[in-house]
Amino acid sequence: MWYFNQVSRHLRNATVNNHQMLSISIGKCNFYLHDYDLHPITYLLPSYAASITHLTLFLPPAAHHRLLSIQNQLTRLVYVAFVNTASDGSEDQQFFDMFEGCPTLQTFYVVNFGALADVVIPKSVKDLAVRHYNIFQREHPQLKRTEYGLRTYGSHLQSWTNLESLCIDISGRDIPDIAEPCTLLPNLNHLAVHAYVDAVIPTFLKFVNTPLLTSLSLSSMAPTSYASSDATRFFGSIDTLVVRSGCILESLELDLSVRTNVGVLLTTLDGLPTLTHLAIRRRGSSRVAQWLGDTRRQQEVLSASRPNASDAGGESNPRMLLPSLKTLTLDAEPHHAPGLPRLASWIELRAPTAPLKRVDIIWRTRNGVGYGEDKQVLETFVDRVRLVGGVVVTGVFMHADD
Repeated sequence: MWYFNQVSRHLRNATVNNHQMLSISIGKCNFYLHDYDLHPITYLLPSYAASITHLTLFLPPAAHHRLLSIQNQLTRLVYVAFVNTASDGSEDQQFFDMFEGCPTLQTFYVVNFGALADVVIPKSVKDLAVRHYNIFQREHPQLKRTEYGLRTYGSHLQSWTNLESLCIDISGRDIPDIAEPCTLLPNLNHLAVHAYVDAVIPTFLKFVNTPLLTSLSLSSMAPTSYASSDATRFFGSIDTLVVRSGCILESLELDLSVRTNVGVLLTTLDGLPTLTHLAIRRRGSSRVAQWLGDTRRQQEVLSASRPNASDAGGESNPRMLLPSLKTLTLDAEPHHAPGLPRLASWIELRAPTAPLKRVDIIWRTRNGVGYGEDKQVLETFVDRVRLVGGVVVTGVFMHADD
């Protein structure tokens, strides 16, 4: 009781006398029991609800109704992160009603709810994340369910046109024949799409028109046995999105199992001259470092793919790939060792006119295979790039499951 009174006095002094804003966190990620009950301190919330600006909840469905006492009182709320800790349990849709009367709510993160249709998104929200981590567990039933599938997202996009940032998880392996109209998201500048298999991502990108998009992040979590071999379709969907939307992409992050080839990757990157940040992770052996560093091969591929592109300096001054690039992150299991010296040469070649500012190489290995020789290759690369003025470079060697 003494502790309860002390906290009550502290909250009263902070919010009434000093008009302070409150950031409240309730629960923990391991609160999954159905008989879990909220701490008595939550009974204070109705008295101070109008001062709460940030609310983080880790709760099972059985505890959701206890927070309805502050419904329509969260008049200054700007941020909510709501994690359902019993991800296979049923939830009460009524709980989301408490956020409908929050005119200032801008950021809304909802995680592990059984069905996307149960999640009510307030109209004031600009930054939305809808996640369900069971989608990425290989044998979990959620993988085959449609509650977070392509069809469901296609029908919801029409009500999300005010968003400036969107992060979603897509379930399922099948690619349905969908004829959803392309939805204009006129204010969206950041889009992150996570899927179990990479093949669903190009289909989703067909759904959207994003004229203000500057940042795109795409990832699939399936093992390589589920990877699509249609790299042309995957990377072509990025090209198509940029051309259709007329957006100026500045950041691209790819964490994929798609089987990449040099032609389609370089052609896509050549179509993104405004890109300042590029991060590519490949769960498997990667030759991306070699492809970026092989300038002769670049010119062959790019000349064949875009024969009408201008080449101001002819052969003596060939077209530069990614002329605006400032930061580069490459992560693989493992990298193709001969590629790193070529990448270092590419970084040195760019230095006079289009210098990089940061390069991060993450080299993953399983069971210590090749540790000695590969570690030496990575260390040599780091030492060489450090000699290029103005570049911060890191090289990290770790186990693949880290």
